[in-house]
Amino acid sequence: MNFRATPLRRLALAVLALGLSAQAFAGWYQVEVMIIAHNSTATGESSRELPYPDYPADAVLLGIAEAPHLPEQASTALQDAVANGGWQAGTDALTLTEMGRRMTESSKYRVLFHQRWRQPVDDGAMAVPVYLEGGEPTPVPVVLNGDLLPDDAPHPATEPELQGTLQLSLSRSLQVDTDLWLAGTNSEGMRYFSPMRESRRLGEGELHYLDSPRLGVLIRVTP
Repeated sequence: MNFRATPLRRLALAVLALGLSAQAFAGWYQVEVMIIAHNSTATGESSRELPYPDYPADAVLLGIAEAPHLPEQASTALQDAVANGGWQAGTDALTLTEMGRRMTESSKYRVLFHQRWRQPVDDGAMAVPVYLEGGEPTPVPVVLNGDLLPDDAPHPATEPELQGTLQLSLSRSLQVDTDLWLAGTNSEGMRYFSPMRESRRLGEGELHYLDSPRLGVLIRVTP
């Protein structure tokens, strides 16, 4: 997986992972997340267009097709959490499936990602970010002799249309921070990524919606 992150973020997350080694987690939570793309952008709304995504590199990979994968410097506490079922994704007991179906039928939205998992969160600390991806596989742009090859040219690799991280924290209340990136192509045929960086305090068991010009996130976190 091609993660990208600034050196400062790498250092902060490495310290976070090591710092959890001697701590017991405050609680475990069931997390259900649905990420949607807006098929059109409302008049007056615009999104940033950046040449590449920039999100935390040291993140947990959800266990979807394979077992969850932890960052290289993950603590013993995080390893024990995986052994106890942490970050193992599943589609059983999803509560937002019908909502996603209706949104898709409206032709206004596309569902890019929908999973649920269980993870620990420590009191007063941020949990390790969770890497999410979805949407359609998109070709990685190839430059030959200084020229960008057209989209219909043979490409050696693809990457997810949606990629990024979601991070929970617990202080006086739960909070979620998103660092999600959606790929697109501008009017000149150049590839770009639009970020969705939002923070929201969460009520336990409540459904929350975070919105941006190109992406929306539905999230419910339950003890």
